[in-house]
Amino acid sequence: VDPINTTNGKTNKCWVIKNGERVFVKGSSSDDRYHQQPFNESIISKAMKKMGISNRIDYEIHFIEYDGVKTPVTYSKAYCDENTEIVPLEHLLLIGDRKELPGKSEIMHVLQNNLMKYNLLPMDVKCFMDMVRVVDWIFMNRERNLNNFCFESFEESLEELSSS
Repeated sequence: VDPINTTNGKTNKCWVIKNGERVFVKGSSSDDRYHQQPFNESIISKAMKKMGISNRIDYEIHFIEYDGVKTPVTYSKAYCDENTEIVPLEHLLLIGDRKELPGKSEIMHVLQNNLMKYNLLPMDVKCFMDMVRVVDWIFMNRERNLNNFCFESFEESLEELSSS
């Protein structure tokens, strides 16, 4: 399993094997001189848990030594396996003949049409995305983009399992 589309963005991140398990390690971007991003990720995942958002990724703080300095990072367990894959929202918006992303006002309409076309809508996507936007507003998250919203699906059938 190589969930490569989970490692894009400006934050340093990678997948490693730790104690026999695949773990996602996420650090800070180069412009975060106080290494605050890992703490934010961990706090936000705990806030989402308290809010009852079950489709989230849980992050735990760890420290690694990098160039002789202890640096904070977050660890999260693998959120896909050999039978599932992570599909970013951006990919779902480009299904079919579409060559460019829709404007902000039509994103939900295009997304719901594309998901229904492939029978991938057993959950309320708009409600989930609205809850994540509220969390982003509370914590002043400015990094949210169309690749931060993902769907986990069975690789062979594309049957939707959950959003994250």
